[in-house]
Amino acid sequence: MVIISQIPGDWYNTTRSNPEFYLVYKLLPKDIIQVFYNGYEFNYEVTNILKVNEDQVSDFTVNSDSKKSLTILSGWPPGTIWQRLIILAELVEDQSI
Repeated sequence: MVIISQIPGDWYNTTRSNPEFYLVYKLLPKDIIQVFYNGYEFNYEVTNILKVNEDQVSDFTVNSDSKKSLTILSGWPPGTIWQRLIILAELVEDQSI
């Protein structure tokens, strides 16, 4: 699963544009990301955090192994598109809610 979110450039725009992703840049390896979809809870553990140039994004968004994974793409620094922030995570648990 890939989630793409642009972080707004200033605090006042967060209420209008993806406020739930405003602090995504503070995630650390081993943090848990909870995703709720279709009555299920999916828990992903952050495995890697990368800051790369735009032309390097495809190197990290193609998953060739059979593990279920989550990739979150955003801009870096927050509010810009100078580089891409890539959060990589692997599924650790899913359960019905």
